[in-house]
Amino acid sequence: MTQQEYDRYTSQPIAQIRFDGATSVRAFIETMAGSSYQVRELGRALDVYDRMLDEERCVIFLALAGAMVPAGMRSLLVDLIESRLVDGIVSTGANIIHDIVETIGQPHFRIDPTRGSDAKLGELKLNRVYDTVMPEEGFVTAEHIVLDLFGEMKQGHPYTTREFLHELGSLLVEKGVAKEQGMVTTMARERLPFFCPAIADSELGIDMLYGRWQRGQNVVIDTIADIGESSDVVWETHLAGGPVAVITVGSLSIAWTATLPLMLAMTLPLIWASELSLSWK
Repeated sequence: MTQQEYDRYTSQPIAQIRFDGATSVRAFIETMAGSSYQVRELGRALDVYDRMLDEERCVIFLALAGAMVPAGMRSLLVDLIESRLVDGIVSTGANIIHDIVETIGQPHFRIDPTRGSDAKLGELKLNRVYDTVMPEEGFVTAEHIVLDLFGEMKQGHPYTTREFLHELGSLLVEKGVAKEQGMVTTMARERLPFFCPAIADSELGIDMLYGRWQRGQNVVIDTIADIGESSDVVWETHLAGGPVAVITVGSLSIAWTATLPLMLAMTLPLIWASELSLSWK
């Protein structure tokens, strides 16, 4: 090992954390960024996100998996959308149905999962998601509402998930069943790209099946058309001279989102930000 290599590895001492003067979330994160472990990664994430926002004509996709809405992120997602701090969302069906359930007025509740058992929660008809629960009544109410709304949609029409979710979000508001703003209603109002590549793998997909069996509905989702439509977003961004940015939370949605530039077989300035690795590519 040369002295130059040694110096490269010993050029940045770990900062000692002091919160004197840290009066904002940004200041707190920037202070922690000089330390180590996951708080340093949080600081790196802030740096990458700043670069996304500073980049001219950058289109930012949020790839959303995991149980973000039960964790209390619904209102934060609304703020991100309304402030155009993200330009598009690729989500799992689970986050979408949890968002709809909360939008119609059913909250999630905090619990201590170490006290009690899932068997007891089952007896009480409480659905556990990590350390939160959702009463079964919330899902049942949402099921009846979305089945009614499916009946308002074009039967047999091959919807992309973006078209479907925009129409569903608009109907939730138009029919007066949305008591609060959520991700689905806000994305519909703002008409932003919104995709759910695995929509069948969720309560929402089961509700569509119930609609076919119980009510003779025929709401059709064309997920292949999603690929073409989302690729158009990437292509138009490229033609406009801008990069595409991806913020990942979880795995399923990011795996789908990250393939868009590859499918177009072109070299795009892609910013990749995940929980554990952040870099320009």
